[in-house]
Amino acid sequence: MLISVIVPVYNVEKYLKRCINSIINQTHKDIEIILIDDGSTDSSGKICDEYSNTDTRIKAIHIQNSGAARARNVGLDIAKGEYISFIDSDDYILPDFLEKLLRLCIDNNAEISKCEVIDFEREDIKITKQSDIKINIYTSNEVLNTIYTDSKLFNVAIMNKLYKRNIFENLRFKEGIINEDEEILCKIILNSNKIVITDEILYCYFLSEGSITRSEFRKKNLDILTALELRLSQLEDEKYKKIYLQTQADYMKKIGNLYYCISISKWEDKDKYLKELNEKRKEIRNKVKKNKYFKTKDEIKLILCFKFKYILNLFYYVKSILSRKD
Repeated sequence: MLISVIVPVYNVEKYLKRCINSIINQTHKDIEIILIDDGSTDSSGKICDEYSNTDTRIKAIHIQNSGAARARNVGLDIAKGEYISFIDSDDYILPDFLEKLLRLCIDNNAEISKCEVIDFEREDIKITKQSDIKINIYTSNEVLNTIYTDSKLFNVAIMNKLYKRNIFENLRFKEGIINEDEEILCKIILNSNKIVITDEILYCYFLSEGSITRSEFRKKNLDILTALELRLSQLEDEKYKKIYLQTQADYMKKIGNLYYCISISKWEDKDKYLKELNEKRKEIRNKVKKNKYFKTKDEIKLILCFKFKYILNLFYYVKSILSRKD
């Protein structure tokens, strides 16, 4: 059964071969590997071409730099597999990643299967063989209702999963934002009926210094609000009330966090963004007061973010000192 593996590639010449080799060496051989070079300025594009010239299963596509969402969409447009998997180009997968996730989908008649992830920072890591592997099956509603209460159950990241192709039949990533995973997550779940999850570690996630998730705050970080606003619009149906309220509470918390980060930044035009965030806060303030998932401690932290950031600075400073002592 053909699996399409889509890999967005951008300036990862140091790690790209490790990623591609881990896909080539999968125990499941019926695969197509779609490498989308997103306008790399290093030798990443050349590496993609070298691999495509030596393995007929590999396609190297070169596009103008547009971000991971665009690269994934290009991959989806040409993918021919019955199942789809997305791999980040500085990560790698264990040899039986695809075989085991495919077997989970087929055996349980599920549209999505997910494995556990292990983080690493330097070299490839040695993973101890797990003796007691748990497998659980969920409906889409059950997974939706645990996104905020148990983030490990179904994490927001797109990469450590296998998807049946029909999930993406009329679905694409939101282009132009850096939080495309957050935006598409609920749509993916809503497009499925059954999801099977194993706690077996099959995906290795590289914590590179230059990754988006670890880089310093920048304007693009505001995209998380766009992603959550789109998620809220997807969940207006009464039967999704719980996840709607949880997302609404998360949205308000993010407004506070962003306001704090911008207020202590050195942006010359930061007043513009602070004003926009304050308007968003006022817009949903009354709704959130009735939201049981936006607790008193969240309200206190929000007030500190907007009104008393110096107290919050002191809190974070003391917290960092205490953590170093531990």
